Amino acid sequence: AQNAQPGDQALALECDILMYRAYLAEGKFSLVIGEIESRHGPEFKALNLLAKLLQNPSNKEAICSEVGNVLNEGAASVCPEQVALLCANIYLSAEKEKVFDELSAALG
Repeated sequence: AQNAQPGDQALALECDILMYRAYLAEGKFSLVIGEIESRHGPEFKALNLLAKLLQNPSNKEAICSEVGNVLNEGAASVCPEQVALLCANIYLSAEKEKVFDELSAALG
């Protein structure tokens, strides 16, 4: 993404998002949080929230409460579909933890 031409802003952004999603899949949450902390835009806010949720699932209520704002900002972004995808991933990840907790409690 660093070699992309100025007219390829959306493509470069999608490449960056894919790279950071790969880091998240590898469990490199701190790396993602550290690298995107200084970057702006709803895409990076959503990535940051997802990384924080995956790093510390106990903060899911606070993180999920911020997702609506990110979705609103994302509607006018360069890659609105990426913002929507990342926010959906946050909601699904938070819900997965809830379902897992409920199953664990039910199964004793």
